[in-house]
Amino acid sequence: MRRKKKGGKLPKRALPLYVLAALALFALNSYIKLNYFGNAELFYSDAAFRYRYAREFAYGREIPEIDLRAQYPEGLKVRSLIHLTMDACIGYSYRLLAPLFRYPPFHIYVKYFVSIFSSLLVLGLFFLTLAAFGNPTAALLAALVYSVGVPSYWRVTGNYLREEFAMPFLIFALALFLSGLRSRARKRSLTLAFLSGLCFSAGLISWHLSPFFLALFVFFVALDIILDYPFDVRQIATLFSLFLIPVFLASVLWPTLRAKSFLLSNTMLLSYWTIALGLISSRVNLSRRWRALLFLPVLPLMALITRLSPTNSREFSHVFHLLLYKALYFTGKPADPSRIPFDVRAIWKGPFSSTGPFTFAFADLLPLLLALPGAIIALRNKIKTAYLPLFLALFFFPLSLLVMRLDAFFFVFLSLFGGFALYRSLRTRSRWLLALYLIPLLMIGQTAHYRKLFDKFRSRFQKEWMGKFTAYGSDWERITMAIKNAVPDSCAILAAPDISAMVLTYVDRPIILHPIYESYWLRCKVEDAETLLYKTEGEFLQGIGKYRPAYLLYQEKFLLDSSRESIRYQVNRLKLRKNSLVYYLNFHPESLRALRLVYQTNTFRLYAFDTAAVALGTPYSPFFDPGLFPQNPDSPYFDGSSVEKVREKVKRALGLYNVAAQALRRGDYTKAISLLRKVLMLVPDFEKSYYYLGIAYEKLGDPEQAMENYRLAREKDPLLYQAVVSESGLLFRAGKLREAVNLLLEYIGRTPYIDDYYLSLGGILLRAGRKSYLLETVDRLLSENNDIPPAYFYSASLLEQAGYRDRAVDLMEVAVNLDPENP
Repeated sequence: MRRKKKGGKLPKRALPLYVLAALALFALNSYIKLNYFGNAELFYSDAAFRYRYAREFAYGREIPEIDLRAQYPEGLKVRSLIHLTMDACIGYSYRLLAPLFRYPPFHIYVKYFVSIFSSLLVLGLFFLTLAAFGNPTAALLAALVYSVGVPSYWRVTGNYLREEFAMPFLIFALALFLSGLRSRARKRSLTLAFLSGLCFSAGLISWHLSPFFLALFVFFVALDIILDYPFDVRQIATLFSLFLIPVFLASVLWPTLRAKSFLLSNTMLLSYWTIALGLISSRVNLSRRWRALLFLPVLPLMALITRLSPTNSREFSHVFHLLLYKALYFTGKPADPSRIPFDVRAIWKGPFSSTGPFTFAFADLLPLLLALPGAIIALRNKIKTAYLPLFLALFFFPLSLLVMRLDAFFFVFLSLFGGFALYRSLRTRSRWLLALYLIPLLMIGQTAHYRKLFDKFRSRFQKEWMGKFTAYGSDWERITMAIKNAVPDSCAILAAPDISAMVLTYVDRPIILHPIYESYWLRCKVEDAETLLYKTEGEFLQGIGKYRPAYLLYQEKFLLDSSRESIRYQVNRLKLRKNSLVYYLNFHPESLRALRLVYQTNTFRLYAFDTAAVALGTPYSPFFDPGLFPQNPDSPYFDGSSVEKVREKVKRALGLYNVAAQALRRGDYTKAISLLRKVLMLVPDFEKSYYYLGIAYEKLGDPEQAMENYRLAREKDPLLYQAVVSESGLLFRAGKLREAVNLLLEYIGRTPYIDDYYLSLGGILLRAGRKSYLLETVDRLLSENNDIPPAYFYSASLLEQAGYRDRAVDLMEVAVNLDPENP
């Protein structure tokens, strides 16, 4: 006689209303993500790297089999390493939908797509909870808890991650499989299992970490078959067999999974063995002991296959090693980097750092307090369909403490049991259970004030996440401008992997390193290239030649940061000799034999592997001033004891600078001038201080002082185009047309890829109303920049506005021929 399943009956007529309510929560979660997402103009590290491929799909460009620009000089086998599913979906959907929304900028579309699609997990959780407990009220409450919880959105906002796309598929897959186990209709049960496999396959071909989730799921099925509990062996073995068919086909047909030998991975081997054991056990009455004994031979088989086919194990070896060493050093990274291998040092930071106590309290404490009563009630009432979510929650709890990014999974199951606890509190009307409703209210308040709370506790998060919050601001803007104007399109740049991805995506220059560490050979290349920076110049040149870099993008942190998150820690060079290349790159570029300093910002330096390269300018930065870092002449080692003192000085200058900028925006120009003078006393030439002084004096009606500060600003930093544009505008308004035009033409000749120069020049010439002088200036511009696409494009635009349409068309054709990729 079949026992009645616990968890409550499903009121079928009311289900559509519950689904509508779940859709409302889906919309709420989408709104929260959109509200906190930011402008999406600049992604970082691997998010930037992957975003580039989505953009290529969106603009109809072909993805090469071997992408030479993404991993110079050998090239990146794109489809062998990177899952392009998410990128293709976003790119193709943009091409389809963009006309309906008047062609929004692609990065804005990405912001909306990521926020909305990732929120589908709310619906997946609704159906998963429904399958686990059979009650739509519990399901709706679980969806509510997830929708307003911090972990549902704080890794999604401002990011472009694979998990945003894959996790809804994985949660829907669990919901379908549990529904199959719950169903009494055999045909429906089998269909749901197959659909579950399809959903899981979609997750597998979207995210490289999906196999870990699959491994835990397979392990649960294997335990169920060995123990014959909580589900019938024949039932779960049959459903799992159907589930595995789409997964098997994806392993064979999908190029990325095929290249990684996923078909022979430990997860798939465990799956095959589990099915065989289940089918044998369903036909032969074996005891639990015999089933366990029959399961053991899969372990040496897995080891043997891994040995014979190391592709898959090498791909994830850095993750396995990370978990191992985190278990060994649970309290944090060891002070001595030699105690852990490079693979672990390279990723033990940021999203792979451990969840600290403050982060856990901020994100997970309230949901955990809510979920515990629900899990206890489910165990006490032996709700079998809740055992799979409980099993996964118990596994993801310690994993999320070791690797912070796995908290996204843990929170799903916390929400599931939290919703069930809230439902039971309504049903029993117990006072202490009803008090649980305070927790969702606190979570709603936390989300409503998330930005203020995050800013308030930023330093606490920074410490626990083992990563430095870096606002590149104008630093990034200026260094990318320097690269666009100084680095030819085909020249490769050697930079830190995270920054390299941004250089590739936003400046379109070939890069040597990138942050997709799933490639074993890439990790070896990163270790080699970064280690060479800490050797002598001669050793560096001898070793780096095989990668054929043309430029080096140096950051002050290569030398001045010796924390456990630094590159010095990563390559085991905490004790650094003063004859190393990074020391000379930071303090004495004039002493280098084969590298020439082209440009610098506060934190970046661009070097050319060509001593004849043209320098764009070197604005002052305290981080590169050897006078601020006194050294012991008798010691061969770099003394970094004054680094924090310099950083504090820059921090004080930045604080005053920001207050001055606020004063400038609200029209308090006298205060802005006073504050900016203090900034320049602390740090000469800091950021745009002279330019802002020019604005303040111009607003106060002092054109001479304004002109002088604009001149100082552009002389100190030749790439500060705003100062050039403002000075030319002042000259024009003073009746000095030719001086204004000559100034703009001079800077166009120096840096011809700055659009604002052309726009300003065109505006001045049109306002002047002298057509003969306009034509003369266009001829001069083109003769001095005869191979520069923007010169022809903006000249064509200017001539069209001036009424010379035929010549404008001719010039536009030249611009397209010079740069067919960006017509």
